[in-house]
Amino acid sequence: MGGVHETTGPTLLINGAVEHPLELVQRSGPLAQLLGLCGPSTGADHATVSSRDGQYRASIPLEWLLRGRLEDGRLRIPAAPTKCWSVKDVVSIELTAGPRPDSVRPESFDTCVPDS
Repeated sequence: MGGVHETTGPTLLINGAVEHPLELVQRSGPLAQLLGLCGPSTGADHATVSSRDGQYRASIPLEWLLRGRLEDGRLRIPAAPTKCWSVKDVVSIELTAGPRPDSVRPESFDTCVPDS
């Protein structure tokens, strides 16, 4: 049959404080480029990255997230101050003004945000 090919894998939703929310089939690439397609709002300074199973969520300063990339749904941020930001099977990135609650213990993030 010559029909349209449908993907059955997970997609990546980028929404929240953006001008153009996107849902992408591809879950790989530099995040600065992917987020640039959405047009982050002026007040956006964090992003909540969520896993497909809904069990893991990390609120990451946007300045750090823009240094990262997705590799087949796995978030990688070079020289990140914590391994807690290495989210697996990412399906959602919500840009926000200010941090949102993480799914891990708050005390594990004491060293996550660099001193200003």
